[in-house]
Amino acid sequence: MNQFKDKIFSSIIYNLSEKDDSCPIFIIGSGRCGSTLLSSALNCHPKIYFPKENTFVISLLKKWMQTPKGRKKQIIANVLNGQHLWIDKKEDLLHKIAGLHKEEISFPKCIQAIFNEASQELNKTNIRWGDQTVSNSNYILSLKCQFPKSKIIYLTRDPRAVASSYFKINKKYYTLEKVIKKWKNAYSKFKILENKYPKDVYLLNYDNLVSNFKNEISLLIGWLKEDPALLELNNRFELASHLIEPGSSHHTNLANEISKDSIHKWKNELNTAEIEIIEKHLLEEYVKLCV
Repeated sequence: MNQFKDKIFSSIIYNLSEKDDSCPIFIIGSGRCGSTLLSSALNCHPKIYFPKENTFVISLLKKWMQTPKGRKKQIIANVLNGQHLWIDKKEDLLHKIAGLHKEEISFPKCIQAIFNEASQELNKTNIRWGDQTVSNSNYILSLKCQFPKSKIIYLTRDPRAVASSYFKINKKYYTLEKVIKKWKNAYSKFKILENKYPKDVYLLNYDNLVSNFKNEISLLIGWLKEDPALLELNNRFELASHLIEPGSSHHTNLANEISKDSIHKWKNELNTAEIEIIEKHLLEEYVKLCV
């Protein structure tokens, strides 16, 4: 259903919506692929800002597309007051948006205003915002049409390691079937994007990221047309705390040094039947990504 909605929304946005000249950065993937680690590294650049993982952008986009022009401010208020946003200054944002003239109220302008406000927690201004919410994969075609100059990072990880990581969180909820579907969905969106926007999509492998962290981040920053010399990766541990929800147990490794140990942990955590099923459905696609 999300795949279908994404195609419909992207078509409507392409033909009718106001486009935007900003260059946001979207990270897509299967989940449990290292997106928060990557965001913590990109936040070490003074011109880039990633907040905590959230569903705000997609929630607003879906409501925006289905709401008449005269009710846009009310929709913004409803979403801001919901559980989707990661910042506390909601009233300040509502006042700023309420003060906009009708012709200034657009989806891109609202998103930019919200990220600008949020980036002040890291004392950043005039930022290039990014969103690490991997569920954006479901609507990435729509987001790309709304932000034509955006850059998209597809962060892929061995599907066996992805499944193992999900199982640690909640194996009853994250069934093998559900994990396979998540990985396939992200992969299929990447292939569409790679074909349609080859210059705007960057493939990054988790194994390479943790094996050669500094070099991979520098290469990525260069691809984003930002200055790698401005990177302060020594600040990653401090900045990582801004990306973790209090009480969260599945991002605790962010406080540790980068280690390659996570690459092969799945071998001792999955049973033979689980490995065989994953390899049957996903290994061929993953191997192609590694070539």
